[in-house]
Amino acid sequence: MNNYFDQTIKTQADLDEYKDFQVWMNKVLNESISDIIYAVKEGEEGMQKGHKKIEMFKQIQ
Repeated sequence: MNNYFDQTIKTQADLDEYKDFQVWMNKVLNESISDIIYAVKEGEEGMQKGHKKIEMFKQIQ
């Protein structure tokens, strides 16, 4: 990776572009992680609601 970095980053503009890319990539990753956390929470809530319905159904029988 270092060798690749040394070969591709030759000017300040290259470095700035690389930093901009890193900022963008971190933003994308953070958004993806947030989406995953939201989906997991929704799934957990759905499972809890489903479990409560099963318990209610068992009591009715």
